[in-house]
Amino acid sequence: MGKEVRALIGDETKKIALLKELAEEFGVALVKMDSLSKQISGAIGSRLKAQSGMEIYQASSFTLDNFPLAAARKILPAETSKGVWDYSETAKVQMMGPLLERWNPSMLGVTRALQTVSESVIRVVASLLGIKITRVLVAGTSKLKIDMMYVLADGTGEVHWPKDAERREIAVSATKEAEIRSQIATDVWRMGEEPKLFMLSPEFLRNQLHDETRALLAEAYIHNSQQQQAQAAPGSRPKKTGKRAAQTFEVQEILEEKRGKYLVRWAGYHPSWEAYRIQGEPGSQLETWEPRKEMLDTQALQQWQMREGG
Repeated sequence: MGKEVRALIGDETKKIALLKELAEEFGVALVKMDSLSKQISGAIGSRLKAQSGMEIYQASSFTLDNFPLAAARKILPAETSKGVWDYSETAKVQMMGPLLERWNPSMLGVTRALQTVSESVIRVVASLLGIKITRVLVAGTSKLKIDMMYVLADGTGEVHWPKDAERREIAVSATKEAEIRSQIATDVWRMGEEPKLFMLSPEFLRNQLHDETRALLAEAYIHNSQQQQAQAAPGSRPKKTGKRAAQTFEVQEILEEKRGKYLVRWAGYHPSWEAYRIQGEPGSQLETWEPRKEMLDTQALQQWQMREGG
């Protein structure tokens, strides 16, 4: 048994070292399959972008150099013809989902969450509409030519289709529109199942997932984030963050007294108040514990003292 054979059935490190030596002898380079998989997945995922510059057309064409046909066949779903992966049908596009979400942390299925640095939640998603991958040979080098189109959608249910050369949205059939909307809804629903990774906007939660409770909590989260950003802004003065910081709130009644503090029920309701909730269901009237000094000169305190005989 030669040393090459013995090495191939030995440990993984020796296998790789030997294969590299053999590859160099033949003038080729070894690339791990995962590296190629990550390359093509990342190239597609990163081109699902919000509208700006050339992205206004929501279409992209590019080439991946030195991509072996055998690797493409191993990584991609089934070819539609020799050396071609032409996925214009929605069902075939969705076969790309496992590959795309594996290497793109901002993707689930074929949909990418577009969240800017300045945004605390996801307000827009981009979803793959169609893709064609073609293997081409240029001077003996195998390359992949990739042409793709995608749609943009927001939490209100508005879908923005790719543009033609005149910057007009392309026409799609009612069937195709229904398929894409279903595709987006499915992927966004999966995002909603992982809130630690995908913080969806109140609009997505309310209109697409029909989850009013989480929508209210998202509104409170946004409000809280905006307050923190304003307080941290350069040159800004420290601001009080209590409920009376910017406006006057009406005390409906005092419910309980404990250790010099009162459990207060506030009149009215606003989603931003959820940031201060300590008990009760989101959307219900807010109740918080307040120090006695905050309740001085209020009618609620006078009523409380009368009830308690104080």
